[in-house]
Amino acid sequence: MQDVRMEIKLIEDNIVSKITETLGSKRIKRIDSPRERRVNLEVDRSELNDVALILKNEGFYHLSTITVQEESDALELIYHISNGGDVINLRLSLPLNDLILPTLTNVYLCALLYEQEVNEFTGVEFKGHPSMDRLILPEQWPKGSYPLRKKQTEEPSSEETHN
Repeated sequence: MQDVRMEIKLIEDNIVSKITETLGSKRIKRIDSPRERRVNLEVDRSELNDVALILKNEGFYHLSTITVQEESDALELIYHISNGGDVINLRLSLPLNDLILPTLTNVYLCALLYEQEVNEFTGVEFKGHPSMDRLILPEQWPKGSYPLRKKQTEEPSSEETHN
């Protein structure tokens, strides 16, 4: 069991080293490993594509989802990227008054749907995304109303959604 833990720690250290060598430690806000086979990596939005490309080149081919959590004055986006066993949680924070990010569809094609969903439910705009058409909410859903935001107006009445 000790050998497995040491191997996992080496994988984590190797990933962190590769990213810091390529980007430089100044461009990474925070790196930690809360448990085995999981690394949290916080970057600025300007580093998102570069870091995602490094991760993909290091064997992290699978973007499993993008989750969002709302803080008092920001949205934190978490890109869950794995190599089949290890998971990198690529995190970044966006102020509520500036919810614009570059798309990751050029690195992970599956980001196409995840970004549409995040846009629809939270209002984050993904620059360069090929299609921000509605994915889940009905076309009649009011623009600017995001159902997964804490400070949300009421859900549209049946009258509003059926007209």
